[in-house]
Amino acid sequence: MAATPSAGKRSSIVRTTALPTTAASASSCTARICCGLERPNPTASGSLNFSNWALLGKTVRRHQFNSVYAMADKQFGRLRMQAGARYLTEKLPSIDVYNTAGIGNVSYDQALAASSGVIASRSAVGPVFHELLPYLALGYRLNPDTTLKLNIGRNYGAPSFDVWPVYQMNAALRAKYTAQQIWDRLQPEISYAVFCLKKINYADGYLETQRFLSTNPHKGCSLA
Repeated sequence: MAATPSAGKRSSIVRTTALPTTAASASSCTARICCGLERPNPTASGSLNFSNWALLGKTVRRHQFNSVYAMADKQFGRLRMQAGARYLTEKLPSIDVYNTAGIGNVSYDQALAASSGVIASRSAVGPVFHELLPYLALGYRLNPDTTLKLNIGRNYGAPSFDVWPVYQMNAALRAKYTAQQIWDRLQPEISYAVFCLKKINYADGYLETQRFLSTNPHKGCSLA
C-alpha cells in the first residue's frame, strides 16, 4: 500500500510489505514500514499549501515475530487434558528519523535523499522481547449430559506503538527524552486469563454457564 504526497493537503506515506503467518509448528512474520508526513498551511481562500515536512522517518530493521509451539492432548477416563506453550520472540522495528530542514514539496524518496542526515536523538533501535505463553485446558464429563471445562492461559498483545508519533510530534517530550528512552520503556501487553464453563444438555436444547477472568499488565494507554 502506498500513498504519494501532493501539494495543498496533509498526506502521509506508508509502505508495508508483510509475509503471512502460517499455522505451522514454527512460524515467522515480518513487516517493514516507512513513513513521512507533510505539514500544510491554510490559505485565505480556505485551501491548503505545503509548509514543510513535519516528520521523515525510515525503518532500518523490520518488525519481526518468531514463534515455536508445542501441544499435548490426553484422555484420562472422563477427563480430557490439553496442555501447550508458545515461545515467542518479538523484535521491534528500528527507526531512523531524518532532518527535514530545507526540504521542499517532493516525494518521500527525494525527501530522504535531500535530508542532511539522521537525527540521533529522535531515532531508536528496537528492543527484543522473549515470552513464554503456557496454556492448559481441562474438560470433565460428570455424566452423559453434563460437562465442565476450565481453560487457563497466558496471552500476548503488541506494545503501545502509538507512543511513537505522539513523541515525535511533541517538542516538550523530545526536549526531555530521547526516542531510544521512549522505545526502551515499551512493554508487551501480557494477559492472564481463566475461563470456566458448565454445560447441561437437555432433550430440546442445553443450558450453558460461563465465567471469565482476565488481568492485563502493561496495558497500553496514550496520554497526550
